[in-house]
Amino acid sequence: MLGRMSDNSLISQPDKHPGPVKRSPIKRHSESITHDVAGNTVYDLLRNGGPTTVTQILTLLAYMQGWSWPTIIIASTGVFLALTIMVAIGITIWQRRKAVPEQATPTSEIATLTEHSCPDRWLHELADNQRHSINSWVHAMSISIQQHDLLRDSPYIDFKFTVHNSSVYTLSLDTVHGSIGYAGRRLGGQPILAANSITGMRPSNTKDCVVRQPLLKEDAVLILNMGGSFEFNELRLRVRGGEGMADVEPGNLILSQAIQHQELHKAYPKLDVEIQEVKLKSYCELDEQNWPTKDLGVVINMKVRFKNLRERRIVIENFRLDANPHIAPTATAKTGEIYESPTISSTKKSLYRGELLDNLSSGPIRADQGEPHEGWLQFTILNVRVDNFTDATPMLIIVDVSGEEHLMEIPALKRG
Repeated sequence: MLGRMSDNSLISQPDKHPGPVKRSPIKRHSESITHDVAGNTVYDLLRNGGPTTVTQILTLLAYMQGWSWPTIIIASTGVFLALTIMVAIGITIWQRRKAVPEQATPTSEIATLTEHSCPDRWLHELADNQRHSINSWVHAMSISIQQHDLLRDSPYIDFKFTVHNSSVYTLSLDTVHGSIGYAGRRLGGQPILAANSITGMRPSNTKDCVVRQPLLKEDAVLILNMGGSFEFNELRLRVRGGEGMADVEPGNLILSQAIQHQELHKAYPKLDVEIQEVKLKSYCELDEQNWPTKDLGVVINMKVRFKNLRERRIVIENFRLDANPHIAPTATAKTGEIYESPTISSTKKSLYRGELLDNLSSGPIRADQGEPHEGWLQFTILNVRVDNFTDATPMLIIVDVSGEEHLMEIPALKRG
C-alpha cells in the first residue's frame, strides 16, 4: 500500500537535481540592495567600537568566574588586539569588494527612452516646433548704446544687444548683416560683430553681443543735427543651434525696438550760446541828399557770446539766420567790416553809417574747451519789411567745419 502511494503521481517528489533558477533583473537588483544594507550595518557595527564592546563583555564574564585581575587584564588585552586586527582585515576586504564595479545589467533588459516611450511627449513636440522657428524663442531683451565717437575721421557707434534664450536648445549667434537706420534713413556703413558672448547659450540663459555701426561723416552730422531714433528692423542677427544641434534651423532675431537719441546727444554738448543784444533796422536806398527813398529789406545786428563745452576743439565756419516762416531761405552773416546802419545809394553803392562793429564772422573761429568768443553778427535780408518780424522767432545757426549745427533761438526782435 505504501509502495503504491509512493508511486502515486499526485504526490510531489523533490527534484534531486534542481536546475538554475532564473531571476528577473528587478529581483536581482532588490537582492543586491538587501545585501548591501545588511553588509553596511555589520560594517558600521564592527568599525564603530566592535572590539571594545566584545572585550568589555568578556572581561565582565571573567570577573564573574573569579579570575584574578592580572589574568583578566592580560587576557582582555590579548582579546582586544586580536579582534582589532581581525576587524581591520575584514574592513580592508569589504572596501576592496565594494570597489569592484558590479556587472551592468544587459542593455536589452533596459527600456530605451524614445519619443514614443517618453511620458512627456509634449516636450518632444515643443522641441520640434522650436527647431523650425528658433527666432520666435530667442528675444532681444534690450538694446543700448555703448562706445561711440561721432567726431573722429571714422565715426562709429557700438550697440549692445542683450539676448535671452527661451528655447530648449543650446544656441549661438554667428553672423550679422543688414543695416541700422536713424530717423528713417539707412546708415551707410556695414555693421560688424565687435564682441560676442552668445556662444553655447543654454536654455533660460541671457548673454549679449556688441554690434559696431561704422558711420559716414554725413551720418554722424545727421545724428548730431537731427532728433530721431535708431531703428533695427532691417538688421539681421543670425542664431543657430549650438554644438551637436545642427538640426535647428537658423533664424534672425526679431528686432522691433528703437533707441532715442537723447542719451547719445548728452555726450556731445552743443556750443553754449548767449545772445546779448539784437537790433532790427530797415535797409534803405538813399537819394543824392541821403534821404531814404525805398525800403529794400531789413538789417539785423546781433551781439553774441559763446564757448565750447567739449574737450575737443570746434572750428566755426559760418553763422546763419533762419527767420522762418517769414523768410524762406536762410541768411548768412556778413564778413569783413560791418557798421551799425548800412544803406545803399541810388547808384547801388554801399553806404555805411553809424558805429563800426566788431565782426564775429570774420573767418574760421577755433574754439577750444571753455574759451569764450564774442562779437557782432550782421544779417541783411532783402524783400521783407520790419513789420514782418513782429511775431517771428528767428533761429541763429552756428555751423562748424564738419557741418554740425549749433542752434540758438533769438529773443523777440525789436526795432532799434
